[in-house]
Amino acid sequence: MSSAEHDARAGARELFVSSAEILSRLERALVVERLVERRPGQTCQELSVTDASGRRGTVGLISPQSHPFCGDCRRLRLTSAGELISCLASGQAVPIRPLLSPTSVAMQGALAQKLTQALESKPRFYPLAAQRLMVQVGG
Repeated sequence: MSSAEHDARAGARELFVSSAEILSRLERALVVERLVERRPGQTCQELSVTDASGRRGTVGLISPQSHPFCGDCRRLRLTSAGELISCLASGQAVPIRPLLSPTSVAMQGALAQKLTQALESKPRFYPLAAQRLMVQVGG
């Protein structure tokens, strides 16, 4: 690991705020209610928040570091360039554009096989190492 990488990791640890701390801070300022308990495959903990004047809003906490959800994530993302992304943290994508054209049953089978492989290859845990902008994914 280079000195710059070491410094970046140390800085990230120093600046890290857990979802528990964020929730605690929200609860000091607002009335907070959990909308639903987290279900398998769900990446976001949804909260309803109400301020002192009665205004309501929704907050979503996505906590891959303090509450990893990789083990039951079943999300696949298809970019506008025809690449299938099975994990935003991995930095890897599988090109499937040629399989997306309405063609033969064999092509449909090949697409189904690629989708199955992508789901089966999803990691149980993946450190957030890749830097991918949501605009690159289409989100």
